[in-house]
Amino acid sequence: MADSLVARLSLDDVRASVKRAQTEGRKFVTRLRKDATAMVNRRPLDVLSDARKRANKAVEQLDVQQRRLRTLVVDRIADLAGQAASRVGLASAQDVADLKRRLGDLERRLDRVSKHQAA
Repeated sequence: MADSLVARLSLDDVRASVKRAQTEGRKFVTRLRKDATAMVNRRPLDVLSDARKRANKAVEQLDVQQRRLRTLVVDRIADLAGQAASRVGLASAQDVADLKRRLGDLERRLDRVSKHQAA
């Protein structure tokens, strides 16, 4: 396989690749040198302030991710609990609330009937 790759590359292609790599390398080193010089020339308090801002931003992003993850986990646990309850045959909170409402309605009707018969 290496022989077939070498056979397909011409010397001009190799030279062009090397030239491109050198050019990109020079650009990278120039940017790196420029950024390093800018960092060295900055006042230490500016560097510290910038670091604090970046740290605060990172903490805020972590908080957002934490809230998303917490919501995802709570929702997933609620889904699993609902599935487990339905498999076991337990009543849901909505079912219990509906039964309480119906029971209250029946108690009121029973009180009305009792008062009507007493009168």
